[in-house]
Amino acid sequence: MECTWVGSRSKANLTVSQKPLNRRWLARNTLKIHWQMVSFTTFCASIKISEGSTTMESEVRLCIDRLWNGEEALATERAEVRFALGEAGLWIGIKAGFHGDPPPLPPPGRCDGLWHHEVVELFLANQAGGYLELEFGPHGHYLGLRFAGVRQRQDPEPVVSFRAAITGASWQGWAEVPLASLPTGLTRANAYAIHGQGAGRRYLAAYPVPGLRPDFHQPQQFRPWGTVAEERP
Repeated sequence: MECTWVGSRSKANLTVSQKPLNRRWLARNTLKIHWQMVSFTTFCASIKISEGSTTMESEVRLCIDRLWNGEEALATERAEVRFALGEAGLWIGIKAGFHGDPPPLPPPGRCDGLWHHEVVELFLANQAGGYLELEFGPHGHYLGLRFAGVRQRQDPEPVVSFRAAITGASWQGWAEVPLASLPTGLTRANAYAIHGQGAGRRYLAAYPVPGLRPDFHQPQQFRPWGTVAEERP
């Protein structure tokens, strides 16, 4: 995927040139997808993806380079989420700064309340109001939730496979969600990152959200990225 800058930051109009992922390569490298690390200052130009700009198995990149209210974030705390949906499901890659927050008490794996810790989140929504919340931590913890509407949790939870690796002041993660766990008709996305404790807690977003405090459950603020999930029986 190549990202083309067109216009100013405040009126960004960026497009995504489609480069389909190789299906055989994906099949051989499930949970081993790896995007080469680049500097935070070069990869974090927030990308606006127009409706219909992606196709099945095209890679989408969301750069988390702003605070939740639109203020610019520090270069050291920015993060990036890349994802692609293929015939077997959703693949996700994460690159983020590591801030050394205390890890959750449970061992790596599914973790309730992960949003209280250092975390990167990906939200994917459809036009019917349903959405998926996927949370990932640097120590290997994750949480997947489905919603029928704003904060209307829906069972079953998505099946998630995840692993993470910390390297110095940064960390990377790789995740997979099978197609059967995904809501149909996904067309919109937003991504967030949270770190810090107490009064120093920081909330970042790829696309800012309105309000007096950070509230990421605002599907109307998600940005279109093209229909990637066909209706299934």
